[in-house]
Amino acid sequence: MIHTKSKEYYQTIAALAFGSFAIFANLYCVQPLLPLFSQEYDKDLLDSTFVLTMGTFGLAGSLILYGALSDAVGRYWLMLFSIFGSFIVSLLMLTVSSFDQLLWLRLLHGLVLGALPAVAIAYIGEEFSPYLIPGVVGLYIATNTLGGISGRLVGGFISDFYHWKMLYWVMAVINFWAFVLLYYWLTPPKHFVKQPIRFVGMLKDIYSHLRNFNLLAVYLVIGLSFGVFINLYTYLAFILVKQPFNVGTGFIGLLFLTYLAGTVASIISSRFTAKIGPLNSILIGLMLLMIGIVLLFSPSLVVKVFGLLINSFGLFMAHSVSSGWVNRQAVRAKGSASALYLVFYYLGATLAPTLLYPFWSINGWNSLLIGAELYILCAVLIMIILIKWQPNLKEH
Repeated sequence: MIHTKSKEYYQTIAALAFGSFAIFANLYCVQPLLPLFSQEYDKDLLDSTFVLTMGTFGLAGSLILYGALSDAVGRYWLMLFSIFGSFIVSLLMLTVSSFDQLLWLRLLHGLVLGALPAVAIAYIGEEFSPYLIPGVVGLYIATNTLGGISGRLVGGFISDFYHWKMLYWVMAVINFWAFVLLYYWLTPPKHFVKQPIRFVGMLKDIYSHLRNFNLLAVYLVIGLSFGVFINLYTYLAFILVKQPFNVGTGFIGLLFLTYLAGTVASIISSRFTAKIGPLNSILIGLMLLMIGIVLLFSPSLVVKVFGLLINSFGLFMAHSVSSGWVNRQAVRAKGSASALYLVFYYLGATLAPTLLYPFWSINGWNSLLIGAELYILCAVLIMIILIKWQPNLKEH
């Protein structure tokens, strides 16, 4: 176990951080390119969103499976598999010749990417002493965000000057060096205890979590809110590439710098929780998200960007509080409770384009925003029910 900030400590967290960075750069690098895919493959808006959502769907579907598998084969080897698999898929993306092939490879990419985020926190808990864990986990989560932002920035700017496939040469290089760092610097497990794979027990745990209204309510809230949040960027991209904005994919990538407001929210969310409690903090985050969506009605690009900043602050405030709250509410099998939270998180991102599209088809952007507000309002109502009619909550 790593007890001090030694050379081993810094090498291990550097490997984890770069691995985390690579995973989320690969997952989200295509998001600014969706209008480009729509044009190149002659697909409508909804079809083109599948390029992103096939990846999030694959990741969501694999999280619980990898969590159970890691108890038998170990976290270390699954993290190496995740990065090496991503390297191979990045090279395969260079051979894409049809839209269907692109979708299947994105699904495969999501499936291999899921291994590292599914087990990284468990690895940190086993290999670092308790007083070091909060700092290491905080750095790991921060690199998730930075990886997502950087992947979108790289994808946007590369596609402004080269064919989009050039992006995957860059991703392949990132994945290669992430694998090298993980292989040479990640501390081999010293405290891992091999256990039999327990799929039946895992299914029982999931059933138990879904019957727990306190958990199910927050699962639904985070699925709705994150799904709406991330896909507002997707739909906005299709607005900005046309008149009167006419921006390129590089500028669309820059929009994701507004995620940095979410980084700030994650850092200070504990202050809100200490003063008003976790559920009220989640509720305030959702209300901020609704306010940000209102600003997106403005024809001004500056006001729209300000709305995205508020959205990011509100969403990640709710996310940072609710992810910790779920762990405290789980009666047993806390690991699977947290994994199920991430499943809903990414399923929300996967399903939201389809849920929002009927509103888009009515009157474009403005009717889409009305639909977004309605979905977030549903999340707010769930939170109010949870606060008012569930008196036996473990609030702190």
